[in-house]
Amino acid sequence: MEGAGKYKSIVVYPSTVMSIECPICNHGGKIKREFPPEKDFMVTCPKCKDRFAVRLNVRSAYRKDVSISAFYRFQGIECPTRKGTVLDISRGGLCIQCIKRMPIYEKQGNTMHLTFALPPKDETIKVDGEIVRVVSQTEKTITLGLKFKGLHVYEDAQIGFFLMA
Repeated sequence: MEGAGKYKSIVVYPSTVMSIECPICNHGGKIKREFPPEKDFMVTCPKCKDRFAVRLNVRSAYRKDVSISAFYRFQGIECPTRKGTVLDISRGGLCIQCIKRMPIYEKQGNTMHLTFALPPKDETIKVDGEIVRVVSQTEKTITLGLKFKGLHVYEDAQIGFFLMA
C-alpha cells in the first residue's frame, strides 16, 4: 500500500465482514468481502469522501488493553527496580510504559524482568520479556513492546485465564 503513510488509518482484524469507522468524520459502516483481505487497503468514506488506510491486524494472539501496575528491571544492567504500567497483554507478550532512562537500557534485544498481578486473582506473576520494539516516546516516558521469553506453564495459564475473562 504505497503512499499510505500520509493518510489517516484504522486497524481491523481481517475477516469477510469488517466493521470500520472513518477516522476523519467517525462515520461507521461495514466492508463485506468474499474472502478476508491479505494486505492493507485504502477506503473512501461514503460520507466525507476522504480516503483512509485500513491496516490489518495480523497478530497471532489476541491482545487485551489494560492498565496494570508492574515492577521491572533490566537483565544484566545495574539499575534499581522501577514501576511501570502494562498497557496491553497477549499470550505472546505485552506493551509497557516506563519512565525514560538511558538508551542503553531501552534498546531492542534487551531483556526485562517484570512482576505484576492480573485481576481477578491478583496473584503475583513474574515474567521475562525481550524488547522487540520501541512503540512511542515522550520527553519523560517510553513505551516498549516485549515478547515473552521462557514463559513458565503457571504464568502462561494465568495470562490465558485473564485473556478469556
